[in-house]
Amino acid sequence: QALAPRDTGPGVRAWIKQVLNQDLVFQHIKVIYPTAPARPYTPMRGALSTVWFDRWKISNECPEHIETIDSMCQVLTNVIDDEVKNGISKNRIILGGFSMGGGMAMHLAYRYHQDVAGVFALSSFLNKTSAVYQVSKCQSFLQIPFGVVINPRECPALRTWVSKISGTKGLKTTFIFTHCLFAYFCSLTAITLCKVCQVCNGTLGN
Repeated sequence: QALAPRDTGPGVRAWIKQVLNQDLVFQHIKVIYPTAPARPYTPMRGALSTVWFDRWKISNECPEHIETIDSMCQVLTNVIDDEVKNGISKNRIILGGFSMGGGMAMHLAYRYHQDVAGVFALSSFLNKTSAVYQVSKCQSFLQIPFGVVINPRECPALRTWVSKISGTKGLKTTFIFTHCLFAYFCSLTAITLCKVCQVCNGTLGN
């Protein structure tokens, strides 16, 4: 079965380059695009898809598929550990992603790597009973800067999730809302270049 090339790390990198007419590069920041493994994806009736974890359905009302989430947290932890071994401190690493990748980044940062510099999510959400919320009252959780870009009208789960996460007292959160499909895709480009890059540069410095 053919998989969409854009749903891979190299595919996302190529898509960003196509949109921006250049690679997403920084003078002092290394950008890594990991690829999720191909796995049977329940919302697609078991068809193979490059997804970080399985879902029982695309809704924040159901439980998380914690087994696949935790297994991928371990895989991505290995990626982080490799960078640390190569001399990059954990407090100079920012984790982020689009859609499911954003959810994956939140699990990875808030549950396993609370000493990273920050985390961001584009068009993502957490389930109502997410394991992330179990650590949401920890002081180290509140110290991780969090940025999110969403279009609340695209998925009802997003509206509920935004209300919950924005109510987390003490969390350093930046929300950017878009309200139409055109603006949403424009914001992905603009935020990737301007906001996310600005935050990354500001957080990591030189």
